[in-house]
Amino acid sequence: MAISVICIGKNKQDTIKDAIDDYLKRTRRFCDINLTVLPDIKLTKSITPQLVVEKESARIIDHLQPKQSKIGRYTVLLDRKGRSIDSLAFSKLIDKKGMSLNFIIGGVYGVNEQLQERVDLLLSMSQMTFTHQMSRVILLEQIYRSMTILNNKKYHY
Repeated sequence: MAISVICIGKNKQDTIKDAIDDYLKRTRRFCDINLTVLPDIKLTKSITPQLVVEKESARIIDHLQPKQSKIGRYTVLLDRKGRSIDSLAFSKLIDKKGMSLNFIIGGVYGVNEQLQERVDLLLSMSQMTFTHQMSRVILLEQIYRSMTILNNKKYHY
């Protein structure tokens, strides 16, 4: 099983970097997982939030293109309007999809419709709002939790 987490913008806090590294290390005992951080686009007088969304979405699509033809990789976009599931259902999703998964965390202004239409699932982590950096930690923790559930480890309980 291979899992790829693709996100926009670098982490700015050491504590978040440490948590991300910890969950990546823990999860690698169970599967091949990698985190790809694509550069964000900064607002300027000529670059509006909508233009940021378009450019960042294009970066994500370009990153997916060489590795994905929609066949063989199941792609999940984290989105506040997405479907909510609990940790057990999340682990079943990972197990059911098996071979290869992409998880995408867009930039602070979101992603465009073209990218939303390309994914297999819109997933909401919560009705609460988290920073994009914290969302990475929460997603990676849930992936690790899923691995422990699937491998009958005590972490989940």
